[in-house]
Amino acid sequence: MPDFDRTDAVADAQGEQVIIWHVQTGLDDGMPRLTGAWVVDRAEPDKIAALLERRRCLITAAAAKALADLDISPGRRIDPAATIAGIAAERDLLQAVYDALPAPHTFVAPIWPELPAPLDPADPPTGNAVPPTGIAHAVARWLAGVADTWEKIERERITRKYLSESDGRDRRLTPFAVR
Repeated sequence: MPDFDRTDAVADAQGEQVIIWHVQTGLDDGMPRLTGAWVVDRAEPDKIAALLERRRCLITAAAAKALADLDISPGRRIDPAATIAGIAAERDLLQAVYDALPAPHTFVAPIWPELPAPLDPADPPTGNAVPPTGIAHAVARWLAGVADTWEKIERERITRKYLSESDGRDRRLTPFAVR
């Protein structure tokens, strides 16, 4: 059964505050991807740890330092560059399947979405939101955009029988690379 309710976390730190956004990265269920945001004082490490617990995390360099200072060690971390590279490789593999179809054929070529640029956690986007949440919000929107881009790739894949023969017609979850 597909996991529709997969929520990951984004963390940033500004001054004495840790900003955490939860992002629903499971299958698109029509609800917003950004599901919750918290600005937590560093004096509440238990609350910070609880918001990151059992989640894959995308952590800015500022948050990594703050979490280390608080002795909070989030489990799995999302690797943005490896994630985009993996999605690009899967898209290219699917395109190669189309390209290998014997000619002449009447299949319509897949239209692939543009992939988001890799995000650098050491130099994250600043976004337009009001500080202290601006950076965390921009990173959370990037993460949501990656999940949405994968959904578009999956729509192309599952609507073409020749592309879904090996993996089936069920939508697959976004293949986030973690370390």
